[in-house]
Amino acid sequence: MHGSLAAQPLTGPGRPDSGGVNAVTEIRRCPRCQARLSRSNPDRLCGPCRRAVGPDDRRSARLAALALPPVEDPAVQDAGPDLGAILRRFRADMRLTQQDLSDLLGFSQPYVSLLERGKRTIRDVTQLRRIARLLGLPEAAVGLLPFAA
Repeated sequence: MHGSLAAQPLTGPGRPDSGGVNAVTEIRRCPRCQARLSRSNPDRLCGPCRRAVGPDDRRSARLAALALPPVEDPAVQDAGPDLGAILRRFRADMRLTQQDLSDLLGFSQPYVSLLERGKRTIRDVTQLRRIARLLGLPEAAVGLLPFAA
């Protein structure tokens, strides 16, 4: 009886051929620096190499073709200082992904997600002015008072 069990291949969780929880998966590496890529990284480059190379050519071409007109939608302009709602509405109106918006603003996609959900806020006036300028919004739309000289 022991002989018949020993002849069968071992399968189950943790065995390479079982597809279980600890199954061996392919190790992906960055082609530029050979760093090991995280399973959660959908890009083919690691973070430092992506920042060094710049945004993906398809994304940059799409953003370059996207002529951002000044937003004249009163719902966006009068949204108040809730930056997350403004970003989410702008992204929906312009049919952008969070990655496209993050490339446009110079932030990471997870940071844009946190901003949209209200988990992070931006209080730096310079950053808020830059965001308003890049999105074509009046500064008051992102919660800034007009500059008084």
